[in-house]
Amino acid sequence: MDYQDYLCEHVTLLEEIIESKAEEYSLLQMQRAFHPDFRLSTDTFSSLIERVVPLTADFLGYDQEKLPAFIYISPLRDMVFSSYLAIGTLGYGHLENLSHHKETELSSVLTVTAFLPLFYWVLRTMVSDSYYPVKQTILIKERQWTNAVCTLAHEYAHFVQDISPAFNSRIGSFMDEGHALGTGLHIARAVAEQENDSRYVLSGLSRSLGQLLCTYSDLCTKIKQAPKSSFNSLFSQFGHLRQMHDFLSKNSYCVGGTLFTVAEKTYGVDVYKDVLLRPTCFLEV
Repeated sequence: MDYQDYLCEHVTLLEEIIESKAEEYSLLQMQRAFHPDFRLSTDTFSSLIERVVPLTADFLGYDQEKLPAFIYISPLRDMVFSSYLAIGTLGYGHLENLSHHKETELSSVLTVTAFLPLFYWVLRTMVSDSYYPVKQTILIKERQWTNAVCTLAHEYAHFVQDISPAFNSRIGSFMDEGHALGTGLHIARAVAEQENDSRYVLSGLSRSLGQLLCTYSDLCTKIKQAPKSSFNSLFSQFGHLRQMHDFLSKNSYCVGGTLFTVAEKTYGVDVYKDVLLRPTCFLEV
């Protein structure tokens, strides 16, 4: 069965999921702790790995026979790396000219120098949390501890996908992002329950709701059905996502996140383990 047909058949279930998640989000906002959160650091990064990796491996049914490399991108390393890329990329042509004794106009050099701060800022935003399959390495950027739990679980899920022979051909598709998004949210929820701190869940849940609403709006258009009027306030609340609807609705994060959320509701959390062995298991019914 095509994934779009699968979602179209479950629009009513998707509406129920959105309502349930919106209610959970409102409740967690009221329960939100207001004591200071601390930022991830070089000293606490190993503690984060020790806390999150075993939980995620158990959730996905992975025996941790092999582990990826973990790299923490501290503020200083982030600044140095981004500056290196900015200078290297923008200045490359002029350095080439100088090395070949070619004339380089002063105005051209000044133009490059003027653009360095902007280019540095762009590159710094691009240096983000990632899993690199070639080196089997996870990069985590400096952030609040409560957000880092969900992020590390997400990237570790990509590692498990990569070393799962039946699934790794799906890397780069909506399947791998949906699977990782759902995994990250589950691990964040588990830690939130252990520590009685809803902040672990709020960021991931907010993101999930935005993705569900975007995909739901697209599905309603596809099947010529008006969205529920009671969702108007939710569309308003997640307006920054709604404005990007035409782009996000075709984005792998939105489609994948919605697909796995619906599949989980139908088949239970074991779907995150099952797809690693049979990636389209819930589409074969």
